[in-house]
Amino acid sequence: MQCPVNLLEAFRYNILILKITAVWSFSGEFWYKIYKYVVTCGVSLNYFTLMVYLTIHYHDSDIADRLYSLPGLTQSFIKFHLFRKNFRQINETLKMLQMHTCQPRTDAQKEILDDSIHDANFFVKLYATVTAFLVGTYVLRPLFAEGKQLPTLAWMPFDYQQPIVYEIIFTYVSICTLYLACVNVATDSFICISMMQIGSQCDLICDTLRNIYAISKTNSKSEHGDNAIRKILIECINHYNLILRYANLLADAYKEMVMAQFVCSLISICSTMYQLSVVNPLSPQFFQLVCFQSGATCEIFFYCFFGNLIIEKVGIFEIFVDNRLTDNL
Repeated sequence: MQCPVNLLEAFRYNILILKITAVWSFSGEFWYKIYKYVVTCGVSLNYFTLMVYLTIHYHDSDIADRLYSLPGLTQSFIKFHLFRKNFRQINETLKMLQMHTCQPRTDAQKEILDDSIHDANFFVKLYATVTAFLVGTYVLRPLFAEGKQLPTLAWMPFDYQQPIVYEIIFTYVSICTLYLACVNVATDSFICISMMQIGSQCDLICDTLRNIYAISKTNSKSEHGDNAIRKILIECINHYNLILRYANLLADAYKEMVMAQFVCSLISICSTMYQLSVVNPLSPQFFQLVCFQSGATCEIFFYCFFGNLIIEKVGIFEIFVDNRLTDNL
């Protein structure tokens, strides 16, 4: 058996973002719970002001120009609460990855896991960087517009355009917008990385079955021949059952978030496409809409891409197992 690989390293940056955004949970979290309450109140208040503004000014045609961002903010707000609600199941999936069954047997298998960890960390960094750029352009756009506008629509019971007051409210709304974007990055990348781990675990089983004779001679000191091979086959079956439990638990925890993601993203894409058809091409707003459209499309693409990757991995795994069993009969 090789040196154990810490599979949670694949979630290192992802979990860090979840902790910063107060979506994570700890045992005995007194001060962190206070922080979670403060963050929840701040984000909920920002979303409440947006909905009040839409209720009061629903008849104004001008708000349609900025309404395309509402589905994206809504999905972040929904995933913010659903991730907390299903945290017990999500945390259970991380415990499964720390089991001895998921560890590599050979150098080649260790390399498979190391590559998956590297790819996961690269994915989170790239996703966070692109999102930060898009949110930055979205938040800073009102500074170059006429008058004192906010990054998102918001109703205030006072005149927020007064000096100093405007700067404070602008900063508050900008932080809330960036916060919801970080929640999107963290929740989306968590399930994507989880699916990458499912794929790498399937690769481990395939590699074990492909080299079962060599592994049985190397790793089995007390057992030889058919007994050693039978023991490894049983371990592979248990490993595969663990992967199935992991995938089912992950699907159960994320099914509501995925549904919210697809519904809100589709609405956002449709509204953005409409805005692109009416704005002046090559204008700053046109390029901002293109960036927003690209972001909404990528969010759906990630779910589809990694989901399809798992289907292909499992299909290859089943074909490989069938062929190996047929050869041994």
